[in-house]
Amino acid sequence: MLRFMRKRMKVILISVAAVFILTMFYGIGQFGLQGGFAGPSKAEGLARINGKDADIFRFNQIMGRLAAEQKDPLDPMSLLYLQNLALSQLIDFTIIAQEGSKKFGASGQEVDRAVEDIMKANNIPDRRTFEQVLKNQGFSMDNLKRMIREEIIVQKMTQHLYSGVTLTPDDLREVRARHILVKTEEEAQEVLKKAREGGDFAALAKEYSKDPGSASKGGDLGFFGKGAMVPQFEDAVFALKPGEISGPVKSDFGYHIIQMNESRLKEDADKEKILELKKSGVFERWFSGAKSKAKIEIKNPMLSAFNMMLKGDVKGASEGYKKAMKAQPESPYPHYFYGQLLAAKGDLPSAVQEYSKASGLASADPLLRLYIGQAYMSASAAVSGEAQQLYKSSALEEFERASALAGDNIEMREGLAEFFRKNNLSSLLSAENAKIRALKQRQKLEEDLKK
Repeated sequence: MLRFMRKRMKVILISVAAVFILTMFYGIGQFGLQGGFAGPSKAEGLARINGKDADIFRFNQIMGRLAAEQKDPLDPMSLLYLQNLALSQLIDFTIIAQEGSKKFGASGQEVDRAVEDIMKANNIPDRRTFEQVLKNQGFSMDNLKRMIREEIIVQKMTQHLYSGVTLTPDDLREVRARHILVKTEEEAQEVLKKAREGGDFAALAKEYSKDPGSASKGGDLGFFGKGAMVPQFEDAVFALKPGEISGPVKSDFGYHIIQMNESRLKEDADKEKILELKKSGVFERWFSGAKSKAKIEIKNPMLSAFNMMLKGDVKGASEGYKKAMKAQPESPYPHYFYGQLLAAKGDLPSAVQEYSKASGLASADPLLRLYIGQAYMSASAAVSGEAQQLYKSSALEEFERASALAGDNIEMREGLAEFFRKNNLSSLLSAENAKIRALKQRQKLEEDLKK
């Protein structure tokens, strides 16, 4: 979790110029909700954070960067996952900006200097040209300046948090400790009494500890430094002297009884790295507190449903996909995703009904036809007899429609051929390769005629 948070912060704390360069190259709205399947394009249809509408422009900016980092084409489920990740990052950024705005601002001079930096980095000669570039992206100078102002506030907030962080002797040492984890304070007091009356700590850990990672080892956690444990545990263990045993220490995991066994200086300690880790820890503690108090409402039904599905809330996810169907009656995607959810539950007949509805709305989208066909194939593998033949037949129909809709797009056809090859669909593969050869021959003939 700590590693994930640090990675996420690296995403958030990008320089203003670098962020907008990526936005310009990959396009605002290209990967976002506008024209996509995740929901309405209005900001108020996305989410609200502490009563504030989510910024659709920043969402699209984050989504564009995340999508550009992907090497392979994204299937619908992967794209929805990416949108969910983009929304999560947007929510985190918004919380930091809101908290930062209580302490800091961004002057017009600071914003203008950032605009000039962006123009310089993109070789844009003047403001008029820049405004036209923004307009072509469905953007405006006012939107840009607002986003820059938020970026500056976020940077000031993090710098403020980091400014008081310094190395202490404890940061340069590591300790070896054992612990016993129990569920209740009453159990903790009982174990503590036995330990302080001379009981063997390792034996007590094997008998009472609920920590699956250390109980069998007598509670031994090995050597660790600052930042490796949750704050409550860390504060307690570093306050002990070798041989001492702590009182019950409460954390999100339960109640700990800790015995500190040994303390030593770290060998070849990298002070700069240790300081950076300590800064990250300070930020994580602050941000965790700020987010726990934030009121977050995901309003987009598709993203809300997907978020619930990730949390294991099947009922909530089902209701969310049904809301998405009502919000987007002409979109095939809520039906496709709801079908995937039903299939995961084992309700194949209902899932196939949703795939059929998705197919009826898919119109001229060859990729979606391919994925619907793939869903039918997966369903056919889980049944037998007449149902299996029916699902296979539906899958082949979708694959054939995908091929028919690919037209003269050789890249699309090569993708279809690769899919057919991987899934051992030899007759479809043979037909697709024939179409690819014919297209290439026609292209060559047209080039020769031009010459």
